[in-house]
Amino acid sequence: INVATLAPNDTVNRMIVIKYAADGTITWRKAVQFDIGLNCTGADADIDAAGNIYVCGNYDTPGEDVAMGLLKLDSSGVKQWSRRVQGDCLDFATSVVVGPDNNLYLSGVTGRFGLSDFVWVVAKYSTTGTVIWQRLIDNTASWTFNGGIFFNNSGGSNLAVRNEYVALAGGFANLDL
Repeated sequence: INVATLAPNDTVNRMIVIKYAADGTITWRKAVQFDIGLNCTGADADIDAAGNIYVCGNYDTPGEDVAMGLLKLDSSGVKQWSRRVQGDCLDFATSVVVGPDNNLYLSGVTGRFGLSDFVWVVAKYSTTGTVIWQRLIDNTASWTFNGGIFFNNSGGSNLAVRNEYVALAGGFANLDL
């Protein structure tokens, strides 16, 4: 699976999900929007044992906010469901992982630039898209970031799940220099 942003003959960006066969040939590709007319960018993807594909990304909301999105496609690329994580702030998805318990783990960042307060978000979802739990991880002395300086622009995961443990990688920073 390759997740990217593309705007062919259009001014609205979409997540591009590409499924490759073992020999490297393209099996199928999809251009995905969470909502018609709203820019959308991909962040990460994972595949479960049944071949279902889970993609996380971000989309612009009306106004100036950004929201997280989580999407399930079946092995043929047919959308099964999508979930939006949106508050009165900026929400950026960074990673999605299918754990050994066959549940989904989503990480991201949420907060507001004007308040200089961004925190990590980690959530556990069932493969039907139901939230099982969610946690916020904050460093009250400075801004909190994960996956690089803000979020994982290079793709890949900053999240690992093994033996009933969830690990996040990232760092704390204060950009108010």
